[in-house]
Amino acid sequence: MTPEKDMDEQAPRRRIVSERLELPGDTLDEQPINPLHYVSVLLKRRWLIVIGTAVLVILVGAYTKLTMTPAFTAEVKFLPSKASDMSARMSTIVGGGMQLNGSDDTASVDYYTALLQSPLFLERIIKKSFSTRKLGGPRPLLDYFEIDADSEPIRLQKGIEALAGSVKVSAGRPTGGRVSLPIITISVETSEAGLSAAVGNAFLDELLFYNQSIRNSKAVQTRVFIEKQLKDNQALLNKAESDLAMFTAHNRKIATPDLDAEKDRLTRSLKVQEEVFITLKKQLELARIEEQENQPSIEILERAVPPLRKSSPSGLLSVELAGVVGLMLFCGLALALDLVKTMDPEDEATKEFLRIIQDVKADFPKLRKALEIESSKKLPASKETSPGAP
Repeated sequence: MTPEKDMDEQAPRRRIVSERLELPGDTLDEQPINPLHYVSVLLKRRWLIVIGTAVLVILVGAYTKLTMTPAFTAEVKFLPSKASDMSARMSTIVGGGMQLNGSDDTASVDYYTALLQSPLFLERIIKKSFSTRKLGGPRPLLDYFEIDADSEPIRLQKGIEALAGSVKVSAGRPTGGRVSLPIITISVETSEAGLSAAVGNAFLDELLFYNQSIRNSKAVQTRVFIEKQLKDNQALLNKAESDLAMFTAHNRKIATPDLDAEKDRLTRSLKVQEEVFITLKKQLELARIEEQENQPSIEILERAVPPLRKSSPSGLLSVELAGVVGLMLFCGLALALDLVKTMDPEDEATKEFLRIIQDVKADFPKLRKALEIESSKKLPASKETSPGAP
């Protein structure tokens, strides 16, 4: 085959290829995205990523150390007392029902959790005096929070809310079918290690005093009530004995079914009053014992000691988060710079993108104007003129 003939045969093929190359871009198959291109972009701008991330980490670390106030957390732990109260011991002596320890533990945990977080209990703590570096000598804990208010009740209420935010009460409960000890933990967080420990121990001392006073008050009330009931029962018992003795004396020689039934009724009434009398006597003795007892209502497992290390803010955690965020931020910036650099101003997609950017910019004045109109509506109307004004 001659070269001229071979060139003539290849000419149509070259014409078809050239026509295909001249077709619009949307008719050609899109080239697959190569991940190595993005890797190359990141490596190309590696110093931007490294230096930017390092600067962000240094700034966050310095801000955390120099400006954020450190916080120290102290903990106290106690266990509700397992000692049976007066009613439980009375039930054992008299022969009452069985005590359910699990339900009693749950009730104690709920009681102490609610008590320690109640405003009345927090008020007792915030009025106590503590020595702090911030205030110097002994001062009420309310002064530590530096609350400004128009009146003392409002200031006290805000102080109680601030103290509630600094105290956390948690309790162990039965989990996963296993029974765990209902240990209650009080965590106190302040800006001073010694103050955190002092406030935590104050919670324990106040709880002991509060429970003991409530316990003694209930014991006295119980004793007074039982004494009154016993006095009333004594009168009923004497009457039942007199009625039975009088009936027996008047009907000693007469025996009829009606008289036998009446005698049985009087005998049963006497036995009932005797049983009630014996029960009340036992309760009275137990109430007197309970009134004289002075056992603690909680078992202290751990008192608070000043923590050696701060609990927050965590400088290491802040630096780690800053490193991750900075790495993502500057990697995105590197890719965005490469995208801006390779954009073709004549491309339709680029033109559309630029038009959208302009529309977004135009929305800001509209939004600012809408906010100004909304704020002007909230402003009070013009001041009312005085009655004597024209």
